[in-house]
Amino acid sequence: MAVELEQRQVWTRERARLGIADDALDVSKHPALALLDPPRIGVVVLPPDPHAVPLDFDDVHGSVPPQFTGRTVQFVSRLDTKLLTGQHALRAANEGKDAVAGVARHGGAVAGIGGAGVSEPDGDGGRRIYRLFALTAAVRIALETQATVLERHPDAGLPEGPWELTVVAPGASGALLGGYAPEWLSVDELDRPPRCIASSPVVRVEIDGFPPSDKIDRLLTQVMSRVVNLFGTAEPLYANQRAVSEGVPRNF
Repeated sequence: MAVELEQRQVWTRERARLGIADDALDVSKHPALALLDPPRIGVVVLPPDPHAVPLDFDDVHGSVPPQFTGRTVQFVSRLDTKLLTGQHALRAANEGKDAVAGVARHGGAVAGIGGAGVSEPDGDGGRRIYRLFALTAAVRIALETQATVLERHPDAGLPEGPWELTVVAPGASGALLGGYAPEWLSVDELDRPPRCIASSPVVRVEIDGFPPSDKIDRLLTQVMSRVVNLFGTAEPLYANQRAVSEGVPRNF
């Protein structure tokens, strides 16, 4: 599906309103991501009409996974607190300070991770290292939430597409990328590890439509192949290296 210029202009205005614009990243403007203390990773999905309000919040919390996946669970507790605002239904860890995941009234998903998204080792020159597995987990939970909401609320009038997914990494400018999937060399073993040189670390992906919630790996791969670009690399560090080299389905 070709996205029309007028549609892109709608998304551009909404990104500016929410503080997730390409050249003006300020997530303090976003009602959900602003809860994070500090905000380190944000994923926002926008529908064709971000100002529509088709979704009631009676049972939306059940569409949000109760925790992140993979190694991220070592750093972020379960999303066991339910938060409800005029704009979002969220599940959260530590009242949203550590992590959030949920959906907006317009039907678009959101996810965010706070300090657990980065590592700042003591005595190592203050290097800030973004954890790729946390970025992957945030994107996955946003995609799963979005797909599940569409499945569970077929009568809400939510659009099939197009959707726009934005990943933001506040504070990533100058930071290294670590926390790769198994089989890759670690960030400490690389002569020139991936580094973010962008002053406003933002990446966007246009999505025609969402697959079932249990079949999002291809879409996850598409998004993550763009996310690593934020750190100056195209290597699929988010997927098991042996699986990638053998050409088998990627293991996240």
